[in-house]
Amino acid sequence: MRPRLCNSTLPRKVPRLVAILLFAAWVTGSHTAKADELYPELNAVSLQQAIKRAELLKPGREKLFQYLTIGYQYVYRCNENVLDSAQLFINKAHKLCSATGDKQGSLETDILFAAMKFMGQQNAIAEKQIHTVVAECRRQGYTRLEGVALYTHGAFLDIKERFQYYHKAVALLEKAGDKYGTAFLYKSIAELYFFQPAVKNQDAGIKTALQALEVYKTIKGHNLHYIYYRLADFCHRRSRYADAITYGLLDLNELKTATDTSDYADAYFRVADSYRLVEDTLQAFHYYKLALASARSQQNTSLIYHIAFMGAEAYVRAHLPEKALLFYLQTAKGVEPESDDEKLGSAQFLTRCYVRLQQYEKAEKHCKEMIAIDEAIDKAKPTHVRSSYHNNTAFQAGEFYLATKQLVKARFYFEKFLADDKINNVASRNAIQGHLYKIDSLEGNYLGALQHFQAAKILADTMLDEAKSRQIIAFQTLYGVQQKDLQLKLKEEEIKVLDQQNRLDQQNSKMQEDKLMQASLLAQRNSAELKLKEKSIGLLNQQTTLQQAAIRNKELQRNIIIGTAVALLLLLMLVWILFTNKRRSNRELKVQQAEISYANKSLQQLVEEKEWLLKEVHHRVKNNLQMVISLLESQSSHLHNDAFEAMQKGRNRIYTISLIHQKLYQSNELKTIDMSCFIPELVKHLKECFDAGSHICFRLDIVPMESDVAIALPLGLIINEAVTNSLKYAFKNRQTGEITILLHRCEKQQYRLVIADNGTGIPAQALQKAESMGMKLIRGLSSQIDAALTIENSDGAKITLTLENARNHDYFNS
Repeated sequence: MRPRLCNSTLPRKVPRLVAILLFAAWVTGSHTAKADELYPELNAVSLQQAIKRAELLKPGREKLFQYLTIGYQYVYRCNENVLDSAQLFINKAHKLCSATGDKQGSLETDILFAAMKFMGQQNAIAEKQIHTVVAECRRQGYTRLEGVALYTHGAFLDIKERFQYYHKAVALLEKAGDKYGTAFLYKSIAELYFFQPAVKNQDAGIKTALQALEVYKTIKGHNLHYIYYRLADFCHRRSRYADAITYGLLDLNELKTATDTSDYADAYFRVADSYRLVEDTLQAFHYYKLALASARSQQNTSLIYHIAFMGAEAYVRAHLPEKALLFYLQTAKGVEPESDDEKLGSAQFLTRCYVRLQQYEKAEKHCKEMIAIDEAIDKAKPTHVRSSYHNNTAFQAGEFYLATKQLVKARFYFEKFLADDKINNVASRNAIQGHLYKIDSLEGNYLGALQHFQAAKILADTMLDEAKSRQIIAFQTLYGVQQKDLQLKLKEEEIKVLDQQNRLDQQNSKMQEDKLMQASLLAQRNSAELKLKEKSIGLLNQQTTLQQAAIRNKELQRNIIIGTAVALLLLLMLVWILFTNKRRSNRELKVQQAEISYANKSLQQLVEEKEWLLKEVHHRVKNNLQMVISLLESQSSHLHNDAFEAMQKGRNRIYTISLIHQKLYQSNELKTIDMSCFIPELVKHLKECFDAGSHICFRLDIVPMESDVAIALPLGLIINEAVTNSLKYAFKNRQTGEITILLHRCEKQQYRLVIADNGTGIPAQALQKAESMGMKLIRGLSSQIDAALTIENSDGAKITLTLENARNHDYFNS
């Protein structure tokens, strides 16, 4: 979990973990990505196990590490009883270092001893010990340990002294190459800049935090979550919301690789609040929702309340009071404000929303509640510790009474707000001057109205000037940094020139000595002078070459900038042309799509009309065939014997055709007949016509098959003829009988129809000659649909009809 820092001044005895954590991370001299876990906090069981393990280890650095870990645990718990235990293990560490001759280990133990004394408020002993350690570190050249000692000492001093000690410590740690310690101290100094009034300088705090970030980035594998969170917090407090958003998003990215997910809610909330303040409501609510889900999973009621409050404020800023109220009530449902300040903030917000919604009865209820809570806080707390919620009460009450035309009360609360010199909110003062201008105008006090109008104008100009000042300060800061960079570069050039001059002076000195020592050697002196001149010329040539190279570099940079600008311009033109073409193509596509859609609708309408006409034709054909059947039935009542039988056969054949047309107009498919429905209905009709009753049993096994009309009609007539013959001739002089009709798929796109009975069978003469009308009709219809027909006697008559794949591919769809 991220440590929380309050805004008030820390006491002299700082939190235990802050003072000792860095010591714990540094004493072994190995700085990993998890340096702050070198001395992990142990529970009671783990502490006892560590004690047993330490006693079993051989003397050395590992045993020392165990002793210091245990001592750290007891110092961390900080009460008189356990400090005695801490003393015990610190003494063991001292003895171990003396036995092994570990000087650095002895100094590390002394630093922990001093921290223990500071915690026990024995400051004199602690300071003496720290001074001894610092002196010894300087004598031995232990720069890093000296920095650790100064940091440990500074953690227990007053703010200004602590500030000085931290700066000394960070310089030593940076010199020693201790990256983790350097970054940690830069971060600690940045926090002092932000949260301690004695040294408060927010811009310097951000700059120092950025220094910490740069060092942390050089530590391989180190998670940057906490430093990014701090930078986001600092920039947010400094009203640099764009930077706050950038560092907040980087923080969220680092959290993806962190094992501890408890900080997600705070990180999401910080990013959402920054988006709210730059009035990017959409992004703000995206991160508010993520923060809310995380806070609820952690049951963090305080954060849930703040998300409800700030999210609703975003809606208010967008002039959406209805959505603000709904969001607040839904989010804060079941979450009650914990502190008086939160209760006061809730009452102020509800008053504000209901005033905006003109629901003055509800607004009055919350306004009275707000004033009562404020008065209770006023009695309980001194003025200098009250929160910003308290200062907002008079403003909200004044707005409520102004909206309800209670001008006297409105004036009272507005003037109460203005009377508080500690409220420096220029925007609120500007708004109140505008409200007082309205009140004076309504009361006819035009002179007072004019004064308030002028005051509001001055405050508005002040707000504008402040905004301009912030921009000017930002530009001045940037310009100052650039000037410093330029000065540093100039100094570096001067140092280089001085070095060259120094080398030349040394050469001249040597030459003069040579002249004095070798005065007799004139020729050699002339040669040395010539060489010196050649070297000077060479140096001048080098300087000229460097200057020309610098000029060429500047020209190259200028050409690159011009070329880049031209390329960007061409790219923009290309993008614009592509965009224009794309937009034109989209318009053409929309027109074409509309035309195609219209044509499709017209075709669909034609298809529907055609289907309706086909159904009507089939319906009328069926009705006509039914009329013919009725005529035949009426005519057959006057016929007997063979004529009646022939009429009955004809009527059944016509019924078969009629049933086909009935199925067609009753179904959605106008081209095919479902044979699994058609055949049973045809058989049922024949059974009724011949009064088969219960003594003739029909066994049907029909697979689902959609058949074309050109196939279904012949098959129906064949089944009609076969079943009629079986009912008439197969079961003479028999009480019972069975007729079987099978329709199966044999292979892909190949079907077999079998009609069989267990009657007397077909006479052999009839099989050979096939002179009867029924046999001729069956053979003719089979030939019409290209089917293989087999008629045989097998325990009765059996007719098999096979429709081959190659010949019947266009007829069946199943």
